Amino acid sequence: MSSARSDVQLHCMMADSQQLRDCLNKVAKEQKYVNPEITIEEISSGGANYTSKLFTAVVSEAGKEDLHLFAKVAVFSESMRVNLPNVFLLEQYTYTELLKWYETIERESGVPEEDRLIFCKFYGLDATLYKEIMVLENLLPQGYEPHDRFHSIDWPYAAAAVRDLAKMHALSFAFAKKHPEEFEKAMKNITVDWPAEIMDTMIRQSVSTAVKVVNPEHKEAFVKFMDEALKTPYFDILKPVNSKVAIIHKDYRGNNLLHRRRDVSVCSDDCLFVDILS
Repeated sequence: MSSARSDVQLHCMMADSQQLRDCLNKVAKEQKYVNPEITIEEISSGGANYTSKLFTAVVSEAGKEDLHLFAKVAVFSESMRVNLPNVFLLEQYTYTELLKWYETIERESGVPEEDRLIFCKFYGLDATLYKEIMVLENLLPQGYEPHDRFHSIDWPYAAAAVRDLAKMHALSFAFAKKHPEEFEKAMKNITVDWPAEIMDTMIRQSVSTAVKVVNPEHKEAFVKFMDEALKTPYFDILKPVNSKVAIIHKDYRGNNLLHRRRDVSVCSDDCLFVDILS
């Protein structure tokens, strides 16, 4: 029985691998590569990502620059798909539609290139049910890297992260003011309605897991703090504090960001979002 199961798993893995390669071949063709060599490597987020398998790929061809790609292959559970059926479509809309509006606003407002919001390039999406694949630009070769979530952040990283989040919010306000009808369309396209009970269950499960590993001397204080914090429903925290509605990032944390040290002498960082959840 176990041998038969292993054979099935191996077959599925091979099929998934071929689908990823087919998707990358399509991207390569769209980027004018005629007879490319594509090298694919699976990477690990160290447990920080649980909705996708992650891959890097390099498209090479004589006489052309290498094309560095990053691919996410969905591994959403059935329970998550109930609440988020259109896997990756939110990100696709953001990269292909919303960011064009933001770029237009920045250009028309005379925002210098170096001060504009940075996003990686979107190359394509295979929306095949249960086998969704999104292909983006791989920025690691350009010096970007994720922050090690087991280490504290420093001031340049924190400043860059808050600065770019402020840019995102500012562009949202400008978008709403300059193009109100398009803003309303965007809000409908990017809003994900997670049932409150689902989020409550997920958070409580996370707390239970955390309690098992927290330092014993801090356990009582941690439990007391979380008991008090959980009295406020999660979605109440996300409600606008005034009449202004903005397009936000609902999962703005280190594993959804890439950064690089721009200038060591002044400790200046670049920062960009790589996982978009509104």
